[in-house]
Amino acid sequence: MPNTLSIFAEPVEAADCPETKEELCDALEALEPAGQCIDRANRAELLAALSNLEGIDIAMPPLVRLNFGGTGRSASVAAAINGKVYVGTGWDGGYTKDWWEYDPVENTWTEKLEFGGTARRDAVAAAINGKVYVGCGHDGDYVKDWWEYDPVENTWIEKLEFAGAGERYAAAAAINGKVYVGTGYHAVNKKDWWEYDPVENTWIEKLEFGGTARRWAASAAINGKVYVGTGDDGVKKKDWWEYDPVENTWIEKLEFGGTARRSSFAAAINGKVYLGCGHDGVFKADCWEYDPVENTWTQNNDFGGPPTSDPVAAAIDGKVYVCTGSVSTFTKGFYWQV
Repeated sequence: MPNTLSIFAEPVEAADCPETKEELCDALEALEPAGQCIDRANRAELLAALSNLEGIDIAMPPLVRLNFGGTGRSASVAAAINGKVYVGTGWDGGYTKDWWEYDPVENTWTEKLEFGGTARRDAVAAAINGKVYVGCGHDGDYVKDWWEYDPVENTWIEKLEFAGAGERYAAAAAINGKVYVGTGYHAVNKKDWWEYDPVENTWIEKLEFGGTARRWAASAAINGKVYVGTGDDGVKKKDWWEYDPVENTWIEKLEFGGTARRSSFAAAINGKVYLGCGHDGVFKADCWEYDPVENTWTQNNDFGGPPTSDPVAAAIDGKVYVCTGSVSTFTKGFYWQV
């Protein structure tokens, strides 16, 4: 994965972005106040690293993504479909139900019809077949309703409620035309695993998650498989599991390459899974790439924002988009990496 940079500044037009190392260094030198570049501990360290890139041009698409359009928050959901990213619900000091669409081409946020259920936090979301599915979570009580969002019509339709217990802190992913939801917390940690069929509007219980019952696990789907790991079962975890929907089997894979943690983001793109941030006792900013074919973890550049717990992520058009979360206070920062 190529190096990428995130800079705290006003959004810039693509034509105004620096194209070479020299132009980038000049732009960094002009930043006020110093230290606005956050891929490195400080600007001087970044510039020193750039000085080693003699003879290499740095192709620079727009570096700055416009901050999330809603309030700063954690415990929200995100999904990507049809070239757009959708983010909503969560906790900003109160339960929320606003729903936002991000256009990566225009670098704009547009508020859409609010989520059809109650305001809540700790829900799950996944996108498949042109629709986004959102449900479960906590609105003052555990909830298990299940909703379908149509981005074209900008409508919410309530579907058959989740068949498990109303769970918060659960994991979800979509693959092969189905949505998978499991683990989480409802008075106790959970490890049940369910398949939702959007066409039939049915839930079927599948083989329970292969690891221990837990909450705050990370999940993503790629190459016909679902991957679930990390989280907290009373202690923070770093095991990593592959679910095969065809065989209905779980296989333990190489454990996550970073520290045991909870509340990380995960997203899959270009045949790989990207997992980062979270909390292992402190807020984290490291990011890792998992190769399902080689069963290997490789550390990548740190997350472009500050160390963050409980961010949300979605992948589309070769990029992973990450926003919201907790950095001691709620954040609405928005970052991407290619």
